[in-house]
Amino acid sequence: MIPPSGGADEIFINHLIEASLDFDQDLFDRILHNIILHMGFEKAIPRVVYPFLEKIGLLWMTGNVVPAQEHFASALIIKKLLVATAGLEDPSRPDPRKFLLFTPEGEFHEIPLLYMRYRMKQRGMYTVYFGRNTSLEELRYYGSQRPFTHLYFHLVTQLLRHDPVQYIQKLVEFFPDRQIIVSGNIGAAGQFEHPQVRQLKTHEEMENFVRGN
Repeated sequence: MIPPSGGADEIFINHLIEASLDFDQDLFDRILHNIILHMGFEKAIPRVVYPFLEKIGLLWMTGNVVPAQEHFASALIIKKLLVATAGLEDPSRPDPRKFLLFTPEGEFHEIPLLYMRYRMKQRGMYTVYFGRNTSLEELRYYGSQRPFTHLYFHLVTQLLRHDPVQYIQKLVEFFPDRQIIVSGNIGAAGQFEHPQVRQLKTHEEMENFVRGN
């Protein structure tokens, strides 16, 4: 994740924290709206939203925030991303690739994945969104019914049912003719190398991928 680049970012983050602690939905929405209006989604997400989520997560781990406050904030951010994505026009000449987006079983954090879906749609990339905690069986069944060219999943935690390397290996075995893109907290999967697999370890690498680099 990208750390705040200046004092203004830190102020925005602290304001979001305060609104979350008070369960003040109107205030949280207003602050988030102003941040996006001021920066645009492409800067607001890495500079403010991701550091905010990391900070509120640390507060939860130290007992200063209850899970309900973290879930409250995440739900409002998710709503904003869904509305923004729905508001994008479908491109007249879409990218010929078709991406299946998901998080593996045990991974319930989907905000980075939703952001990538937003950015992909902006760039004319066709996506099918399976969302969080998706089983291998669901992926295999979909693959038997509908064509797609790429699997894209994102990791935040290490609470998966499988070791990341073993999980990627299973995807390679189950989908030998598809490209597999993994981003986020890859951890041990960073040692996995395969021509079918591309790893995006930083936000900059994720953005470069969307831009076609």
